[in-house]
Amino acid sequence: MLDKQKPTTPAKPPAAFSDLLFARAAAEDIAGFDAAYRSEAAAIAFDFLASPRQPGAHRIRLTDHVATIAGRPRDVTLIEVVNDNQPFLLDSTLAELNERGVEPLLVLHPIVAVERDAGGGFVRFAGDASASAPEGARRESLIEIAVDRLPGEEARQSLIQGLDAVYRDVRVAVADWIAMRGQLAAAVLAYRANPPPLPREEVAEAIAFLDWLADENFTFLGLRVYNYQSGDAAAGPVDGTGLGILRDPAVQIMRRGGKSLSVTPEIRAFLARPDALIITKANVKSRVHRRAHLDYIGIKLFSPEGQLQGEMRLVGLFSSNAYTASPTAIPYLREKIAQVVAGAHYDPASHSGRALMNVLENFPRDELFQIDAKTLQRFARSILALYERPRVRVLSRVDTFDRLQGPRLGRLSRLSRRAARAHPLHHRPR
Repeated sequence: MLDKQKPTTPAKPPAAFSDLLFARAAAEDIAGFDAAYRSEAAAIAFDFLASPRQPGAHRIRLTDHVATIAGRPRDVTLIEVVNDNQPFLLDSTLAELNERGVEPLLVLHPIVAVERDAGGGFVRFAGDASASAPEGARRESLIEIAVDRLPGEEARQSLIQGLDAVYRDVRVAVADWIAMRGQLAAAVLAYRANPPPLPREEVAEAIAFLDWLADENFTFLGLRVYNYQSGDAAAGPVDGTGLGILRDPAVQIMRRGGKSLSVTPEIRAFLARPDALIITKANVKSRVHRRAHLDYIGIKLFSPEGQLQGEMRLVGLFSSNAYTASPTAIPYLREKIAQVVAGAHYDPASHSGRALMNVLENFPRDELFQIDAKTLQRFARSILALYERPRVRVLSRVDTFDRLQGPRLGRLSRLSRRAARAHPLHHRPR
C-alpha cells in the first residue's frame, strides 16, 4: 500500500521509540543531521507506524522535507516502509536503491513490537522487538531512509513499483523457504533410496552437493518442477509445484535472444548427458538479498524404474561461504579441481603444482561453478603461462544461455586490444 501524503502535525513519539529508532544507525550519518530534523524524523516515523496495517501487507510512503545536514539546508525525500519482520528486507531495499543510483543519506531500521486490533489499527507501541515481542504484540520492520529529493512524480512512482516488487518477492521466498528445503530433501532421499541410472560417482557427488546447499550455503528463493514426457524437452512446468518467486507460472527465469523460455539449448544438452545436476546462472537478477543473477540448480528427476521424468529447478543465491571456502571443500567443485590436477600431471609439492592450485583456488567462483573440467584445465594452463610471460589475454567461454551478447563481446575485444597495446610486455598474437 502506498501513502503519498505528508503527515500533518504528527504526535510526539514515546521517548523509547525515538531512542530505538536511532539506536543502530551509523554514528557518522546521524551526526550530520541536526537535532531538529532527528526529532521531526522520529515524529514522522511514529506517525507512519501508528497508521493501520494488516499482517501480510507492506506499506510504503514517500514524503519531502528540508533537513539541515552539516549546517546547511538540503532537500530530501524520506522513504518509509513498514512490514512484517522478515529476513532480507533492508538489504533488498538498499539493493533496489543502488540499482537506481539513489544514494542513502541516512538509514534507520528498528525492529519494533506493535500491538494492533483485528482491523490492523494501532493499539500501542510495545518496545524493542530485536529478539522477541511481548505477549499480544507483533514484530514489525520499520525502514526510514533519507535520500536527496527525488525529481518528479514519474521517478517516485517507478521507485514505489520497484520496492513493491521487492517486498512481494521477499514475502513469497520467506513464506515458502521451509517447503523448498523440504522438496530438496525429498529429491536427495529419492537419490539415496533408489539411485538413478547414472555413474555411481556422479550420484554420490550430486547428493553431497545438495546436502551442502541445504547446510546454510544457499539462499532458497524459488523452485519449480518440470515434467519431460516421452523425451519432450519442451514440456512445461507441473501445475502447483511453483514455490517462492516461482509461484507465479508466468515468471520465467530463462531468456534467449530477449525471449523468455522454459527450456534452453543448455538444458537440452544437460538432459542428454549422464549428469545429475546442472549448476549455472539464470538470466534474471534477484530482487531479494542482493542484486545479482540468480544461481540455478537443475536436478534430474527419475521414475522408480529409472526413466528420466523431469527436472527440479531451484533458484536462489549462493551464500558467502560458497565464495570464501576452498573449492576443494565444496562438492562438485572439488571434483573439477581433482580432474584438472590429475590431468596436469604435476607433482603437488612442485612449484608448478602449487602454482596450479593457486590458480584454481583463486579462479572466479561463479565461473568455477559453471565451467566444465576440460575448459577449466585449458584456462588454468593459459593462466599459468602468463606467470612466465605476462601479457594481456582474454579467455572466452561460450555461454549457451545467451547472457553475453555479441556487441558486448566486441566491446570486450576492443578494450582488450587497447589495453594490450598499452601494456609494456605486449606481444603480437602468433
